[in-house]
Amino acid sequence: MILSLLLACAGHKDGDSAATDYGAWLLPLPAGFPTPKVPIDNDATPEKFDFGRYLFYDARLSGNATQSCSDCHIASLSFSDGLVTPTGSSGDAVPRNSLALVNTAWEETYTWPDPLLTTLEDQVKAPMFGSNPAELDMTGHEDEIVTRLKADPTLVSLGAAAFPDDDPFSDDSLIKTLATYIRGLISSDSPYDRFTSTGDASGMSDSARRGEGLFFGETADCYHCHQAPNFTVSYTSQESAGAQDAFFNTGLYNTDGNGAYPPDNQGLYAITGIASDMGRFRAPTLRNIALTAPYMHDGSVATLEDVVDIYNRGGRDVTSGPYTGDGATNPYKNNLVRALNLSDQDKADLVAFMESLTDQTFLSNTDYLAPPSASCPDDIPGSCPSTVPSYAADVAPILTSVCAPCHVSGGSAYASYDFESYASVAANESAILDAMSTCHMPPAVSPQLTDEQRATLLAWLVCGSPDN
Repeated sequence: MILSLLLACAGHKDGDSAATDYGAWLLPLPAGFPTPKVPIDNDATPEKFDFGRYLFYDARLSGNATQSCSDCHIASLSFSDGLVTPTGSSGDAVPRNSLALVNTAWEETYTWPDPLLTTLEDQVKAPMFGSNPAELDMTGHEDEIVTRLKADPTLVSLGAAAFPDDDPFSDDSLIKTLATYIRGLISSDSPYDRFTSTGDASGMSDSARRGEGLFFGETADCYHCHQAPNFTVSYTSQESAGAQDAFFNTGLYNTDGNGAYPPDNQGLYAITGIASDMGRFRAPTLRNIALTAPYMHDGSVATLEDVVDIYNRGGRDVTSGPYTGDGATNPYKNNLVRALNLSDQDKADLVAFMESLTDQTFLSNTDYLAPPSASCPDDIPGSCPSTVPSYAADVAPILTSVCAPCHVSGGSAYASYDFESYASVAANESAILDAMSTCHMPPAVSPQLTDEQRATLLAWLVCGSPDN
């Protein structure tokens, strides 16, 4: 009974007319966007955002100083990670796919399965201090982490500005500043945003326009779970009336013919123990969805085309592996998930529409990207050396010895930058140079680049990454 009452308050309500006090929102807010709900004890200030940004990209925040928040939430992937499921700093497998961090300021609940996490402050505690699985694995290492952070004058200065009346390195302050940074990651300039706000259709193909009609119409019915403006029904603001139920069984599994999901990923059922909650997961935002593959709570669907095929069928038929079964016949599947009978053109149009939700301005916003390191050398060559490093003789051995652990198939950063061939490295030339210029590549893990190796890579990149 107590749990049922908690769930009613957390996300199963029809509205709440009682006045509520919120903290101040002092961060940039796009025109036409409603004011987000901010906890009354954590005003969203630029100073907290800046401090949180530095911490988000700092591996010293993890227990063993090997992993930062940004390793599982990569800016170029809309702050997802491109992996099926991530691995924590101490090696623990995380059972669910890393969600994108975009427009979280307006989300009603956080994480895939838990309706009780209704603030970012509560959510960030799990990767910071959780032990099953351990992600940043801070528990038991708090003192050494604080010692590391306080040794950095930049962090000390930023922390003092963010929390002038409190200890900026207390657990509470670290939670609040990270929540503020994540809350401030706002996407508002996709082609579809421009089309709906100003009528600028230059970024909308004919296919995307047709897909829009399908998406918001009764043929495909996507909008029931992925409503604009944030393309999820997990949506709230200071002006909103109240919460909607945002958890759905989409027929992804039916392992026993009676509605079961794999034992380590049973959705809302794991919280409530109610049979009809089996397989119900929160509908994620579709903003920047083209960048956040693989899909679904367990990363088991590789492409947007595959996602559309599953919904067109009315559920997934798993025909091999340990979890076989026809999700289309799952008795707990939401009634909106049904065979759609879409044509191949319809399906392609839906994908085109979802691709129009990609916001390049968000991806390139320097306020969101890794900050420069105070100890990062200003050593980008202004011109080419007399002898340009050879890719085969000089660069490839560095990639093999230092970069390969993360940047080949199966590595933690493979989805961001693939270093398996000359062509793939050269294609990422600008991104690699940007990352090296801020000392965000490689991260604080072993092996590290020597000064000589760094100089060789920079010279080769500055000279156009020749295949010499």
